Amino acid sequence: MNKQLLRDGKPWVPHGFFQVAFQASPNEQNVPNFETQAQAYYSPQEYTDMANAGADSVRVMLGQTVGDPQNTKLYSESFVNGFIGAVQEARKAGLTVIVGVQDESITQDPNPTDLPNSATQRVWAQLVPAFKNDKGILLELFNEPGTGPDQAVQPSDWQDWVTAMNSTIASVRAEGAKNVVIADGLAHAGILTGAPTLTDSLNQTAYAAHPYTFQESSEEERNEQAFLDNSFGNFAASNPVIITEWGQGYYCGPTNPAFLLFFLNYIQSKGIGLEMSFWDWGGPTAFGGTRYNYPNPVVSMYYDNGSLLTCGTAQRGPGLTINSWYATNVLPSKVL
Repeated sequence: MNKQLLRDGKPWVPHGFFQVAFQASPNEQNVPNFETQAQAYYSPQEYTDMANAGADSVRVMLGQTVGDPQNTKLYSESFVNGFIGAVQEARKAGLTVIVGVQDESITQDPNPTDLPNSATQRVWAQLVPAFKNDKGILLELFNEPGTGPDQAVQPSDWQDWVTAMNSTIASVRAEGAKNVVIADGLAHAGILTGAPTLTDSLNQTAYAAHPYTFQESSEEERNEQAFLDNSFGNFAASNPVIITEWGQGYYCGPTNPAFLLFFLNYIQSKGIGLEMSFWDWGGPTAFGGTRYNYPNPVVSMYYDNGSLLTCGTAQRGPGLTINSWYATNVLPSKVL
């Protein structure tokens, strides 16, 4: 596969949203509020709303616990079928769909795995038969493989990663999947630099990065160009890369607005796609408005006329700017 993704035979850089409604099992009572609300208020109309907002794609994740038939406590065949139905509804709305498997504490797994394993492959065995003949569905093999911070990634970590990813690719190909597969980088998808070449019998492998910004003094803010180049930008020069998860609302910092414009221009110049977080995470969302009203709503993805509000308020983040970009396919010259 060359470095360019194609959609309907034409070069394609995804612009979409990340939806969280299917990550946790409904069989567990201690589901975090936002998951409960996202599940309760889910509607196929959301996909039409995304398309009307300018998105061409959506990323949807299924929790490994709910999708693994050997997990006798949390597996739900009806929930898996509902997830498959949601993906099909998104396709009817004209969206390309990135389907992924998630195994973090949010899925109620008491011992989440750092790399895809046999349980991951059992989940894909549930999903691939429904998706294998639709090339408008991409298979993101495993969300955010973990090894710790970027600087802690060692050659041995990449060897473990390539072994686990190759095994998972082989398993979905054995199930008959003809789809593009996506491999997240290490350090919870924070880094792709150093990733070995993966083995795919169809040569249809892309890669995912999640370059979150967590604190004002982070390396992203101090040396943006070098950080992004070293994390995934240089890798994208010869490999197709999608940012399948990103948001900037995690802290109140004076450099946020400037970094937002730099970041969006950077990924556009590199031909890197974006799935914006989060469409249906409670409270004001990346798209806008209060979709799910529960106590202590999470942070919005909004700025207020280009200025950050007081830390702890809900109205901060890049949502309006992203929405304008998606709707017009032109990056705004200033933060909205």
